[in-house]
Amino acid sequence: MPISVSEDILEQFGALAPEGSPGAFTGLAEQGLHAQWLAEDGVTPVGDAVAVGSVDYAPREGFGPQGTIQHVLRPVPLLIDVERPTDGRILELRGAGRTMAIPMDALVGAEVLTAPSRKRFGEEAASFAFPVFAERFTDEGVFFAAVESLEKWIRTIPPFAKTDAGAHFALDAYYWRSDPVVGQFGTHDFAYDCLDPPANAVTFLGNNALAKQRLGKYMLSAQGGSYGLVLINSRVRGGAGGMAAHGFPAWASITACPTEVWQAVALHEIGHALGLADEYVDRGREGEPFGDEPNCSQSKEPQDALWRDDFSDRPPNAQSIYSTARQDRVLAKQEPAPSPKFVGLFQGARYSNAYYRPAFECLMKDTGVDHFCGVCTTHIRKRLRP
Repeated sequence: MPISVSEDILEQFGALAPEGSPGAFTGLAEQGLHAQWLAEDGVTPVGDAVAVGSVDYAPREGFGPQGTIQHVLRPVPLLIDVERPTDGRILELRGAGRTMAIPMDALVGAEVLTAPSRKRFGEEAASFAFPVFAERFTDEGVFFAAVESLEKWIRTIPPFAKTDAGAHFALDAYYWRSDPVVGQFGTHDFAYDCLDPPANAVTFLGNNALAKQRLGKYMLSAQGGSYGLVLINSRVRGGAGGMAAHGFPAWASITACPTEVWQAVALHEIGHALGLADEYVDRGREGEPFGDEPNCSQSKEPQDALWRDDFSDRPPNAQSIYSTARQDRVLAKQEPAPSPKFVGLFQGARYSNAYYRPAFECLMKDTGVDHFCGVCTTHIRKRLRP
């Protein structure tokens, strides 16, 4: 049975290096890791050491209070295909001159889960059904009620009303009973203060290697990746975006800070599955190649924008273009805020100020708002209708 080594354990392993930073994994990426089972004494080798691949970091989308979104570098978890000998009690990782002894009870075997209970919220014939998975729920009815509340909230956001394109939208809820403390994926709680949140607490997530192994066949394949949401029955707020290219789901707690709703995190991730880009700036990712999402433009020239026919000012003029400086004046209330329905060119999209988005506010920019911009709404409407 494969063994999963979580992000938390790999971060501890990296912290043993003098650098104590993501750069400490450079040697591991080049040399790779080896695993060796040890006996209970923590010294005696059991069996042979095996190569288990390398460790790498990838950006995780983290959701802070008041709608902030940022990326935090996290190690990509390892799924090690190494059988545990009968007398193996400790797994020792070695690489780049470092070792770490991991007790057996800190490792989780990636066994296949039993068939889940499934319930659809929306039309059975829906052309777009987004999967939601239970974590740390011990009662099926409580989980389905949480998913139902998510679906009802989404229905209030255009164009998800059933009288609009939402007639083709559904949520597929999958329930497994799991441990109320650590669940199926190790999503243990931590101290969290909404008024003074720790920087690393925005990535409230579980073991992605296990999630991929156990949930893979239930995930939604769309936009070149795999999408889904693990809904965590926790009294601590938190959320983390999925890594669709790796087959990892998104994560969200059913608890929110007073200034937010947890459902917004879920809908932001659904927006990605529908083909929408992030619309915020993040220096850690601004060097990524430009995509082809409908809500992002490489140019501040109106005629180059995919939404050039939807500008509020026709023909577009200088007032349609909002530089970063001008948006700062709006935030400082030195200039009136544009209408939520106003469509123009706003500097800052897809992690970089080199790109432009259609509106001042949008759920793809900020989970503190309760609407998509007009361009995203139009795209969702087209995408949902078969």
